[in-house]
Parts: sequence; structure tokens; C-alpha cells
Amino acid sequence: MRKTFLAFAAGRQCDTRACAGKDLRAETVALGAGLASAAKALEDWGAAVEKESGGTIKYKVYPAQQLGKAFDHYDMARDGIADVTYINPGYQPGRFSDH
Repeated sequence: MRKTFLAFAAGRQCDTRACAGKDLRAETVALGAGLASAAKALEDWGAAVEKESGGTIKYKVYPAQQLGKAFDHYDMARDGIADVTYINPGYQPGRFSDH
């Protein structure tokens, strides 16, 4: 899990133009949650990531739709407003195909 997440954290912050000289060891990840149960799950997951990274990756959970309405969470992750969000496909009619 650690290597996968570290690669994710590095990849979401850097592309070939923006990565030069960037210190990826000090990273805070924004986790967006629209539901109380999702916030608890993201808190637990963030704590596990922080522990596995030796404290080099911090996290901040934004519960109760603080970053945006639950309907907008997919777009928030896509647009970089949040690094990780909890998405309910039911809030995205027609966006995800059944097959």
C-alpha cells in the first residue's frame, strides 16, 4: 500500500513540467467527504497512510461537504480541489456506464 500511495501522491502533484526540484516528502493530502460514515473511513485511511509513510504524508479530512456538495465530489477530485473523495455513483446519473 505504501509504495502505491506514495506513487499516487507524487503523480498527482507532478507532471514533466512542474516536478523539477519539488520536495515530495512533505505532502498534505486533502480528503473530501460528504457523509459522516465516509469521513470516519477517510480519517482511518488517512491515519494509516500517514503511519505507513513515516509521517511524510499528512492528511486533512474535510467532512460534511465542506469542499462542495456530494454531487460535486467526482469533479472536485478531477479538478484537484480534493486529492481523494468519496463518490456515490447515484449522484452522477449518466456519467458512469453500467458495462
